[in-house]
Amino acid sequence: MPRAAVWGVLVALALPAFGCGDDDGGGGEGSSKELDQLVAAMEAVTGTPTRIQFEMRADPDRGAGLEMSGPGEMLGNRARMRLRYEEAGETVVIEVIQHEDVAWLRSASFEGLLPAGKSWIRSSDPAIIGGGTLTPAQYGDLIREKGQVEDLGRERLDGSPARHLRATVDMSDLGETAGAAGVLRAMGGTDIEIPVDVWIGPDDRPVRIYMEIEVPDQAGGGQAMVDMTDFEYDVPVDLAPPPADTVTDDSVLE
Repeated sequence: MPRAAVWGVLVALALPAFGCGDDDGGGGEGSSKELDQLVAAMEAVTGTPTRIQFEMRADPDRGAGLEMSGPGEMLGNRARMRLRYEEAGETVVIEVIQHEDVAWLRSASFEGLLPAGKSWIRSSDPAIIGGGTLTPAQYGDLIREKGQVEDLGRERLDGSPARHLRATVDMSDLGETAGAAGVLRAMGGTDIEIPVDVWIGPDDRPVRIYMEIEVPDQAGGGQAMVDMTDFEYDVPVDLAPPPADTVTDDSVLE
């Protein structure tokens, strides 16, 4: 697997650890109540063992990009994903476990790279893992600091009512929070705002989180998207790192 593909998977993870009809016409500029509701919802995800479905897309040159999807689990600043994508006409599956600024990767496509008896690659290289995992609660903190939430009204998701809220965070703030100041430098010093759309269900917890990033042309152009759906709360999750005797370091990717 190319190193760039691995980077795409982990940058998508680093962006965090919410239909139509039934619109009550309540859209408009959000109040402090909506801001508090959104921040509390993001905190709820972070403090609860949760399963979700990921869909991710990275189009660095607005051409043939990388699209990935699959199930994930998360709790706090730990996450686990099993993602599928197409490469050279073949389906590739990669499993990723991430704890803050350390990640472990496993894929059948690594078999020709790994020493005998090893099945996982461990990395703490920011060039691969994008500076570490940001929790939804950390996004909530950045949203509160920004202080602006747009109320887009009520919608139905999977047959249930949900309130659609939208906030923004700055790429520079994300990089600082994740300890990845090099992210902004890699973009030529260009800061951008990232919309964060959250749909909150009747239990005041997210049912969908969506982010789409537009990188300006002066910073190289491109798009990235992360869509998290099918939230299941208070469920068993397995976020333990793999056994040490099955792990090798990321030098095999060079």
